[in-house]
Amino acid sequence: MNPRPRPNRRLGLIVLGVVVLVIGLSIGYALMSYHRDLTRRSAETGLTDVEATATSWRSGRQRRSGYDHQYTFEVDGRTYEGSANRRTYRITFDAFKVCYDPDDPADHAVYRDDVTCGQP
Repeated sequence: MNPRPRPNRRLGLIVLGVVVLVIGLSIGYALMSYHRDLTRRSAETGLTDVEATATSWRSGRQRRSGYDHQYTFEVDGRTYEGSANRRTYRITFDAFKVCYDPDDPADHAVYRDDVTCGQP
């Protein structure tokens, strides 16, 4: 009678370690990217116009809804446009602001009003 082959436990631990490493690196990259973008976008201004359109989409078997936003803001007398999608809430003038790169205002993003532009 031949003994049953035992699963290669060492190989399983190596695969698990690689998976955990890849997940950790992905999270680290996302955090560094957020930090870099927010640091670069150190200037801020308010929104001058916001138009929100309710929308919905399917995600697998679930139906999701949210808002597509078109907005404008001004820097040094020039108007810039942008768009943002939010799953559950609408962007409003008093609760959101635009953080932008002072050297290139076209590089911008909309953040909650409690976020400090230029500081992650």
